[in-house]
Amino acid sequence: MSNALPTRILGGTGLEVTQLGFGASELRQHTRGIGEEQAERVLNGVLDAGMNFIDTAPDYYESEERIGRYISHRRDDFYLATKCGCNITEAGVREEPLHL
Repeated sequence: MSNALPTRILGGTGLEVTQLGFGASELRQHTRGIGEEQAERVLNGVLDAGMNFIDTAPDYYESEERIGRYISHRRDDFYLATKCGCNITEAGVREEPLHL
């Protein structure tokens, strides 16, 4: 992938990611009002701009589904990081995180 954005190695993973990543919380329809067409344009625009790191979480509601729907055909173009411990019930209510 040709990339003009600066990159760094992600921790001890050896993965080369762009310093500028995309926080997928911006894809939340219920709080941000982002429609399907706009979500598709944003996600493809992120990759077209050269970013290869996308951050998401279960409590970003439909962001994970939209990533799969709109850019899974470009899976070799990006790394996806997701948080854990952010549990959402089917009713959309945040559950208390599991403390180990």
